[in-house]
Amino acid sequence: MALFSTQISLIYESHSNSI
Repeated sequence: MALFSTQISLIYESHSNSI
């Protein structure tokens, strides 16, 4: 589960930078 959370965090940050 920890890995999944890390993946979500990375994706979330990527989207934030996109905006």
